[in-house]
Amino acid sequence: MKHITLLVLIALVGCASRPTSDELEVEAAKTGEWSAVEDRERMNEKMRAMPELKCPEHLMLICIKDGAHEECFCRPPH
Repeated sequence: MKHITLLVLIALVGCASRPTSDELEVEAAKTGEWSAVEDRERMNEKMRAMPELKCPEHLMLICIKDGAHEECFCRPPH
């Protein structure tokens, strides 16, 4: 249980420090600098292209979704 709590905390802290795609686009429209928007789009494409995780029968799949990002891992049931 401590591990899950730690993962959730890390995900929340990581999310709080990153601007949303909408915020990046608003800033880019003001400044004319679109590289951060393009970088985010490339990262999103890589995340969508990742293969789906399959767990062995004796483990269960746990996924933590944070906006558009989802972190999944296999762990033994309770």
